[in-house]
Amino acid sequence: MEVIRRSFRNEGAMFMFKGWVPAWMRLQPTTMLIFITFEQLKNLVDWTRTLRKSD
Repeated sequence: MEVIRRSFRNEGAMFMFKGWVPAWMRLQPTTMLIFITFEQLKNLVDWTRTLRKSD
């Protein structure tokens, strides 16, 4: 707890977000690829289900 108090006193409330932007910049492309892949797989599953129903 002392470390948190000292950091808050020395750097202000923003000490908790130091380094957030570089971390976000590093993770953003991966997150986008995962989301796009998931959406495409979901569309593929829906498409194959409609093909099976029409047979």
